[in-house]
Amino acid sequence: MGEKSYRTKQRDSIYAYFAAHPNACLSARDIIENPEIAVGEATVFRCLSRLTAEGKIKKYVGAGGGALYQVNRTEECNSHFHLKCLICGEIIHLDCSVMQGVEEKIAESHDFVVDVSRTVIYGFCHDCREAGLVDPVRLVAAKAALAGCQPDKCGQADCLHAKKAGRGKGGEGAR
Repeated sequence: MGEKSYRTKQRDSIYAYFAAHPNACLSARDIIENPEIAVGEATVFRCLSRLTAEGKIKKYVGAGGGALYQVNRTEECNSHFHLKCLICGEIIHLDCSVMQGVEEKIAESHDFVVDVSRTVIYGFCHDCREAGLVDPVRLVAAKAALAGCQPDKCGQADCLHAKKAGRGKGGEGAR
């Protein structure tokens, strides 16, 4: 039997705040401590749970492992992948043919259907990289992994992480 959905002033107040800030990813603590929303702690958690179950807001895992929530602007948001910056928390809606191709390839090659409404790819946005907020070692390792390099097994003289570690051409550890 489905859970009964009902509207309360508190639920409406929380949802209205999300709707007024569509790009914000907020934690329960953000809502609890917000002076614009006069709602008790237990009520916030209960409302967030209901709004998530109803599809009104989406729940993401934050960089520290805690839950973050964002308004689910349209049903279209359930039909594409999302990118999430590990620094600022920005969510980018990735509605492009490349990812549709990835989704189809996974289904075809692995007989597995991806729930794209719950699929988030984590990384670092342009603004955070440009602002120097990304740990350079972590960024180099991520770029090396994209290039197919495995740091602990790498024999490539030109790979990104080997250069950073001083093992690549021109580095201190180069032979």
